[in-house]
Amino acid sequence: MSNTDAILEGKDEDDAVATPSVSERPQRLRNALILIVQIAVSIGLLAWVLSDVDIASLGNAIAGLNPWFMIAAAAVLPLHIPANAWRWRYVWPPGNQSPSLATLSHLITIGLFFNQVLPPPVGGDAVRTVAARRYGCSLPTAALSILIERTWGLIVVTLMILPTLPLLMPNQLPSGQSPWTSAALLTLLAGLGLVATFYIFLWGCRRLEARLQRPLILKLLEQWRVSTLQPGRAIVLLMLSVIGQAPPIIAIVLIAMALPVGIDPTSALLVAPLALFATVIPLSFAGWGVREGVMVTALAGLGVNSAAALSLSLTFGMLLLLISLPGALLWQWRRPVKG
Repeated sequence: MSNTDAILEGKDEDDAVATPSVSERPQRLRNALILIVQIAVSIGLLAWVLSDVDIASLGNAIAGLNPWFMIAAAAVLPLHIPANAWRWRYVWPPGNQSPSLATLSHLITIGLFFNQVLPPPVGGDAVRTVAARRYGCSLPTAALSILIERTWGLIVVTLMILPTLPLLMPNQLPSGQSPWTSAALLTLLAGLGLVATFYIFLWGCRRLEARLQRPLILKLLEQWRVSTLQPGRAIVLLMLSVIGQAPPIIAIVLIAMALPVGIDPTSALLVAPLALFATVIPLSFAGWGVREGVMVTALAGLGVNSAAALSLSLTFGMLLLLISLPGALLWQWRRPVKG
């Protein structure tokens, strides 16, 4: 039994880790090394960002947050949970009755909590995968549904990032080229690339299904094709993903408005997709350090000082941690009672 299984089935952590088998030891060593690297990256990047920041200005910015804007941000940010639950339900493995939106929202909240406190691969997605077994899914089909759900979120964030790049780095453009023209061109190219990639994957999936004979792989390919590689479903997933990414972006803008240093909401809107992307990539622990480095660097190009940019990033990270805490209570509530 893996640690993730043990966590969800209510076993003591000591029981889960006390007697690892020989086959598990290399995996545990790899996980420990990944954790050490992620923590080192987070600490190193935070130290680098802080080295160029006036600590007093940073403290004053955070202490002077407007409470009403912060309440609004705290109210908006959790709305991405039911939106993502809706997307997960839409790609739930075919042939299995999908749980209610409330149940999936609970599981996503639990996953959000574990993403904040545990490193991959024992993070939130692993916890969600194991939890999905209780609703009739096999581990491979559950994992694929979560991979599809998460991938669509990353696709939309990437599509949001591309048109912002010319606006964030206008000095890098050829002389005389308008940032807005470049942004429109990048948006068009990204859309065409997404459509082309969709049909390439659909063609490849059909060819693999015709050639392969292994039942499990065929089942996963069919699940991928049915849940994602249909134009109508892809459009719905794209829309659901936009809805899911909107709350954290709005929350970042509201936090910027709450800061006494006065970051322009438009500037916050431009860097928000980059901040979300930095939060989910597994280069650091729960996105700490990478997110701060990205936001400080991007906002510097818009004339925002380091203390203001860092206060925006740190406040968003703390708010994300705060809204994940109910996941700990939901996890305790859903754990089987020991007999």
